[in-house]
Amino acid sequence: GTYDGSTMINYVNGTARTTTTGVSGNVASGDANLNIGNRDNDDRHLDGDVGCARLWNRALSATEVLKNYNAQKERFV
Repeated sequence: GTYDGSTMINYVNGTARTTTTGVSGNVASGDANLNIGNRDNDDRHLDGDVGCARLWNRALSATEVLKNYNAQKERFV
């Protein structure tokens, strides 16, 4: 997904699935762990696989997310 400081967009297979607005804070602030595929404070876990995880210092555009997905998807077919 992407996060620009106020909006989170989650993508599945290169397509935006959910958008959450009104989010604040810095991903790198605090001393909490960064969890991908599960939540730190409950038993909710991803029922699936995470093919690739990457971090950038900015929010990617939808076009960039799709381009990255298309460049990697053959690895998982």
